[in-house]
Amino acid sequence: MPETRRLLLLYTGGTIGMRASAAGYVPAPGALQELLRGLPTFHDPSMPLFTTPVFPSGARIRYDLRTYEPLIDSSWMNLADHERIARDVYEAYDAYDGFVVLHGTDTMAYTAASLSFMLEGLGKPVILTGSQIPITLQRNDATDNLLGAMMVAAERAVPEVCVWFANRLLRGNRARKLDTDGLDAFQSPNAPPLAQGGVDIRLDAAQVLPMPTGPLRLRAGACPEVVSLRLFPGIDARVVRNVVAPPARAVVIEAFGSGNAPDNRPELVDALAEASARGAVLVVCTQCVAGTVNRRYASSSGLARAGAVSGGDLTPEAALMKLSWLLGQGLSPDEVRAAVGTSLRGEITEAASTRWSLDDPRFAAAIARVLGAPDPGAPVDGLRAALLPSLLGAAATHGDVAALRLLLSAAGAVNLADADGRTALHRAAAAGHLEVVHALLKAGADPFVLDQRGRSSLTEAYERGHAAIIDALVAAGASVRADDLDLALRGAARRGSAEATRALLDAGADPSAADTLGRTALHLAGLAGCAETWALLVDGGADLTRTDRFGQTAEQLAASVGHRLGRNGPAKS
Repeated sequence: MPETRRLLLLYTGGTIGMRASAAGYVPAPGALQELLRGLPTFHDPSMPLFTTPVFPSGARIRYDLRTYEPLIDSSWMNLADHERIARDVYEAYDAYDGFVVLHGTDTMAYTAASLSFMLEGLGKPVILTGSQIPITLQRNDATDNLLGAMMVAAERAVPEVCVWFANRLLRGNRARKLDTDGLDAFQSPNAPPLAQGGVDIRLDAAQVLPMPTGPLRLRAGACPEVVSLRLFPGIDARVVRNVVAPPARAVVIEAFGSGNAPDNRPELVDALAEASARGAVLVVCTQCVAGTVNRRYASSSGLARAGAVSGGDLTPEAALMKLSWLLGQGLSPDEVRAAVGTSLRGEITEAASTRWSLDDPRFAAAIARVLGAPDPGAPVDGLRAALLPSLLGAAATHGDVAALRLLLSAAGAVNLADADGRTALHRAAAAGHLEVVHALLKAGADPFVLDQRGRSSLTEAYERGHAAIIDALVAAGASVRADDLDLALRGAARRGSAEATRALLDAGADPSAADTLGRTALHLAGLAGCAETWALLVDGGADLTRTDRFGQTAEQLAASVGHRLGRNGPAKS
């Protein structure tokens, strides 16, 4: 008996299901279902409706087709539509082996990037596809695109949101539409395809993200106050000032080449600096189709002085959707800036300085021995300065006390900070490694050091509810400000950590303190859907009637992501 794989097809709209008319291609509700029912490739008439023949792999696909009403033209797509698609996947997740989203091509890259961030811990394929020619026409690209997407979703272990188009599987948040008419419309200029279709579909497993270890979480919530600013020769500073003015909370600056801008025009730089000073997040991407932002030219220094951060090799589509999502999660501007260069779903190539790992303890030991070499002529000073902060932090994060002691011996200092201003004590406190915290304090670690976001190691421990580490740091003289407690409480609520929430409330954190979006810890707990955290905050005096900047109470915000909330806590709808 052939194995049967279950798929859910979400038909949102787009060219793929349209019909030709005198006015051009027009939506045709019901046309796609009718056509698939009559195509032997998509329906074996001897089997239940929407069951394919057996593929060479020995499996067949049984799929359900859900059509959105009304169908959504690609150009009409908005953030609420992205959340609707993500929620449909989330709610049907346990019933299917994979998902295919049929979508218009013009904004497919935006939707794919947005879904990749909302679906945290995704362990099944979510494949977006569409076509340049409707499947209802005799000559089309839709048949191959749809069949390929279904086969990948059913038969390939790809725990990602992807785009399948013209026999290529692209990471969704790396894909771009680069051709309006060609059938080979999509590319991922800064990342290789995850799979290629030929006689067989060949998956490049080394490029695919690893399987998650935790459950799928729907992390909905997106901020629409994000804009794109494309520089051009002679651009007027008044135009720039208007573009980046409120309500803009984040700006993707599409700069020349590898991130260059006219830094000989102080009025332009000042306009950007003013936006950054009031809290807007400025991210620099390149106008080039391929390549990355590289601050090696003097003409890029003006953007850095204005407070802009590098977007690396993010596509403009991914940069906009990432910023929208990060702000929608209630993060502060500094937290968003720190997260831009971090790969959350494979959307960016991280700078080499952030990729050090101590998964192999022999690596740390070898580096420690080299950096501590007694040979005065050994060229290790530069290596020591570049590597030790990251290596100390990695050892602390992994709880590797032996490697940490070797590195401390080589470093001769315990309070070295990495590019984010975080010391090994910050890392150990966040990761919950009490033995490492004791070792660092014994070696002279300073619990009062603040990172670039103004957070101490005690703030990190409070936010994650590590009670024993809190006690150790307080015993060492550490203290935390009320604002830090409030920030930590919102972080704990966002992660659904009841233990941390309880500790922070006991320490005096204010459950009514709000972030820049006007969202309190209760709003963020509602998004996380943690009943215990919600109840703790309500019992601690959280105001159920308080609204955020968008006029939503915590209960209403939670309901938007599928949680029914009340005084007794949330339950998934």
